[in-house]
Amino acid sequence: MSGGGGFVRRWRGGGDGDRGTPLQGRGGRVVGAVLALTVAVGIVAFLIGKGVSTPGQQAARARAPKGSLLTAPVIRTHARTTVVLRGTLTDGNAISVGAPGDLSGDLAVVTAVSTARGAQVNDGSVIGAVAGRPVFVMRGQIPAYSTMSYGSTGIEVSELQAGLESAGFFIGTDSPGVYGAGTAAAVTDFYERVDYAPETAVAIVKTSSAKHKTRPEHFATVPLGEVMFTPSLPVTVVAVAHLGQTISSSKPLAKLGSGRFSFQATTDANTASLLRVGATGRATSDLSKGSFAIRLSAKKAAFVPGAGPGSKLTLSPANPGAAARYVGQNMALHILTGQAGGLQWVVPVSAVVTNASGASSVTIVHGTRQVAVPVRAGLAYAGHEVVRPMAGGLVAGEQVVIGLGGSG
Repeated sequence: MSGGGGFVRRWRGGGDGDRGTPLQGRGGRVVGAVLALTVAVGIVAFLIGKGVSTPGQQAARARAPKGSLLTAPVIRTHARTTVVLRGTLTDGNAISVGAPGDLSGDLAVVTAVSTARGAQVNDGSVIGAVAGRPVFVMRGQIPAYSTMSYGSTGIEVSELQAGLESAGFFIGTDSPGVYGAGTAAAVTDFYERVDYAPETAVAIVKTSSAKHKTRPEHFATVPLGEVMFTPSLPVTVVAVAHLGQTISSSKPLAKLGSGRFSFQATTDANTASLLRVGATGRATSDLSKGSFAIRLSAKKAAFVPGAGPGSKLTLSPANPGAAARYVGQNMALHILTGQAGGLQWVVPVSAVVTNASGASSVTIVHGTRQVAVPVRAGLAYAGHEVVRPMAGGLVAGEQVVIGLGGSG
């Protein structure tokens, strides 16, 4: 150390590593380090604070968000879909063809079948044979009531003569309603054409000879039951016996259709409300998968067991000839709805709520209010359901509640 007033520099004592470091320079570094540490601690504290919440905050986060209404518009439209019912095709006025009246003690066994179910028959058509004797049909309003032979008269003879002429046979000069030689000759020709020999009977006829004024002759006859008169022709065979079957009153040789075939079916009131007279569809056989067109021809209110008030439906084939072979079959009836201009109220299926008592309703949104509208639920199709308001309360386009959704 030197004397005088010169500048004196201080040095920190210590090890060799500290030798020569000024105190002023080290103080700046310490301050920087402290600031950095403070910032780091603050960041860590902030991050920790973000992940910490009170029990109340945790419960609030776990609570489900407030729901919002999901709605859909009410639609007024044609409910065009298919209703499937079942019914048996019947002929309400079928004509039974029995066996000939006089079989001379032979059993009434079917020995020939000359037609088939669904076939059309006309004047002179042969249905079949019983105990070797033929049975044929002709047009006539009055059933044959006796054996017709030479000398017979009456309306049944007139019907026989008309049938023979319609089938192409000439009755000569016989007067209408009088069974004479010309009619007998036509009967002989007819039987021979269908390969059967006619029954004959002896009759005494006048001659032109002066020596013999009368003489016996054999004439063809038509035994009772061998001709079946039916009011209209042609008709369709709806049933026919099989070879070897014994004919009786409950098992006729054949049944001829009247052409008035129909199905009878029942349904509940809601489904019936979708169907209008004139609606069309198809009837399908479970056995053959064959089908034919049908039409809803009548509908009337009826009580349906198990369903309460409903309707009885009558459906008719569009073409009776195509339906004849299905008489007696229970078939599936597919009927298209909404064809006669009937507009229906339609809502999503989820909008219809049914309570424990079975009453149904939909809820309509009016601003902040919700109004329950009682309805009858009808046919459901393609995610929608037809409803019928019990006392009004629906307007096309207004919103109906279909459920609750999250708030997002």
